[in-house]
Amino acid sequence: MRRRITTPGTGRESRYLEREAGGPSAAADRWAPVLAQLGHASPVGRALRTPLAAAMASDTYNPRPGEGLGALPDPTELCDGRRFPTPEAVTAHLLDATVLVGYRPHPDRARHSRWTADEARRYLTELAKHLEQNVDGSTDFAWWQLRRAAPRRLFVSVFAGTLGADFAVAGWLCTGSWTSLASGAALGLFTGFVAGEAAAADARSGAAVRPPMGRLRWPAALTVGGIALTAMAAGIGFAIAGFTGVLMGCVAVSALATVAVWRAWESGAVAGVPADLTTAAAPGAFLVRDRRVLWAMSAAMGLGWLLAFGLAGLAVGSTVGLGVGLIFAVLFAGAGLAESAWGMYAVTKGWLCLAGRLPWRFVGFLVDAHEHRGVLRRVGGVYQFRHAQLQKHLATHR
Repeated sequence: MRRRITTPGTGRESRYLEREAGGPSAAADRWAPVLAQLGHASPVGRALRTPLAAAMASDTYNPRPGEGLGALPDPTELCDGRRFPTPEAVTAHLLDATVLVGYRPHPDRARHSRWTADEARRYLTELAKHLEQNVDGSTDFAWWQLRRAAPRRLFVSVFAGTLGADFAVAGWLCTGSWTSLASGAALGLFTGFVAGEAAAADARSGAAVRPPMGRLRWPAALTVGGIALTAMAAGIGFAIAGFTGVLMGCVAVSALATVAVWRAWESGAVAGVPADLTTAAAPGAFLVRDRRVLWAMSAAMGLGWLLAFGLAGLAVGSTVGLGVGLIFAVLFAGAGLAESAWGMYAVTKGWLCLAGRLPWRFVGFLVDAHEHRGVLRRVGGVYQFRHAQLQKHLATHR
């Protein structure tokens, strides 16, 4: 039987470390030099007085169930005064090791992470810097606030590029000339620049960052009325002018429906209902719901204009209507993008992923870091670092 480790100065920290190592065992014996320092003025003895440091040390040097000692570092290294001359140096080392431990190959292959420890550290460092620099040091990571990590030029480029291409295509459809294409592109670039500047200003303003929408409030009367009006207009149009009459009837209905939806949105009859962020729903669920609200409103507004003008042009054999409808459709879709939480998040995330600062499966990474790695925790609709001290350490140490 192995003897129990008892040394001068040991207390609850030493009992905790030995217990977490599995009681008297080879794993516990490795702690003898460290336990001898507890209660003394050495850097490791002073650092491990705090419950946080003791817990991180246990996670770093003690094996998990089914894990051997061969691949683990030796806790004796904490006694190296030249490597760790101060308690702060010991704590910093343990904070660094917290990420490495979370992403260390697990004995259960089903729990292996798709991200390496180096990748995870890079992504978590970006997350910590975002919280410290862009969200005033908040400990709550809300995905809809990620837009504040984007540079101003990102939104200007996205809006200018999208509207420039949209107006250029519309100009070509209207006249079929290169002059119209170039003029449309220039006008679209200018419009997109102005819209992008406004979106960038909103993104950097904490007050302007809207929470995600949980659902879309849509009056049933609007749907029933639209169906009835469409059937009536198509029937009357067909009776008067056949197929051309049907097209013109649909044009009128599309225009009226788009205006009706717009007015209903302005008055609040149609609106996105903010999600209840205090519920147990995962942040990813809020993201999906907000995205659905965006697509629903963009389709209702943008497609309405596209159908109205496009069908009108088809009725008279011209593509001008299609060009004008395309302009309005993209403008309304862009407005919805700027107004929604998911739209601006998607733009920002895409840029950060292209830059290698976040993983493409970002939500999956957050879920994995919370459920399997123990690096993050979830509080309602937001994530937090397991320890606030870990967030500050990652944000300030490269």
